[in-house]
Amino acid sequence: MTIIASIDRPNRNIYLHADTVGTSVHPIDIYKEMRTLRRTNEELRKYNIFLQAKGNEDKGSGKATERFVICLEGTRIIPYDTSHQITIIGTIITDDGQEGIACFDRAPLTPSTIIDIAYVPPQVEVITITGGSGLDVEQDSMLRSIYANTELVLYYDFNNTQFGDGSVQNPFNNVAGLIDYSNLKNIKNIQLFSDITLDRNMEGFTVKGSNHETINCAGFSIDSSFFYDIDLAGIATGRINAKHCAIKNGFTGLDGHLTDCDFGGLTKIADGAFVLLDNCFSGVMLPNKPIFDLQNSVTTSISCSGYAGCLAVRNVAGSVNIIGFNEGSIELENTCVAGDIYLRGNARVLDTSNGSTVYTDCLLQPSNVKIDTSVPLDANVKQVNGTAVKGNGTPGNEWGPLI
Repeated sequence: MTIIASIDRPNRNIYLHADTVGTSVHPIDIYKEMRTLRRTNEELRKYNIFLQAKGNEDKGSGKATERFVICLEGTRIIPYDTSHQITIIGTIITDDGQEGIACFDRAPLTPSTIIDIAYVPPQVEVITITGGSGLDVEQDSMLRSIYANTELVLYYDFNNTQFGDGSVQNPFNNVAGLIDYSNLKNIKNIQLFSDITLDRNMEGFTVKGSNHETINCAGFSIDSSFFYDIDLAGIATGRINAKHCAIKNGFTGLDGHLTDCDFGGLTKIADGAFVLLDNCFSGVMLPNKPIFDLQNSVTTSISCSGYAGCLAVRNVAGSVNIIGFNEGSIELENTCVAGDIYLRGNARVLDTSNGSTVYTDCLLQPSNVKIDTSVPLDANVKQVNGTAVKGNGTPGNEWGPLI
């Protein structure tokens, strides 16, 4: 739903959109949309900010205020110009000491338009409990360590029908609320209890799943985020850390360090990525196998400090591509047309590459590899697509057939 139709900059009036007719609107949503418009409109940034969001203001005795919005320097909100009722479900005040309906102005509307503004601020306050939690010392220490530097534990649950405040009793029910509130409060830990599809960047967070919830990245950045027990799907940008995660079939843009993760099909590696796999494994049943598509990038690298199961690699064109295995098999597809592929570890290899240089001397079981064993290897002999070639790569002495 669009909240703001336009902003009259000189008169500091915020005109609401037709989508708000007959609906309930939280002032925080008006504030967030105002900030978004201001980021993308140079003319709006020439004026002082129109609204301010605050919350958790100390009221004494361990109590604090809920979230609220302040209209600054005479800013007023103008309902959409048609007769209707609009319900305001959060606290909104002015910087000169007024509240609620006083923050709205119906004067610019058509005289025949009748607007009924129902102001229903939440009768809540935030209470900080310093003792008596019911946890023993060990439980309290564990909880503090898990959610260190987190003001609130944030949940996401489509079964909850209200916009939440991040508490267990009132979790968020939309991605915008979850991420925007986290950024606003500098909260970095997010706990998920249902699948989500991103509609904005999720950068710099630690995201934990409860039962391998799926995040469809939908083309947004997840740079510098750390994922635990999450299924990653869709298209993403950014370099990540992931542990105990599943990379879903078709995931595009992989870059980063993955530990104890499984791959469920085709994974497209980001251009220029350095992917480090630590004890990762195939997540598909034979005869199928995961596929790493390097998309013919000349600067992409993959390093496996541990991988188990089957894997196919395609579209290798770069000069440095490293594959290592604990156990299993690897297929180098005929789309690997250039670059160097270093194989190491305990892997069976099916080499159908068509131009890449394949190094097999670090394999623990070279007999598993299709190679030319008719001549011993020395400093000037290497294997290319299973055939021994001689040279040293310098001008006039390029790699070529053995004589």
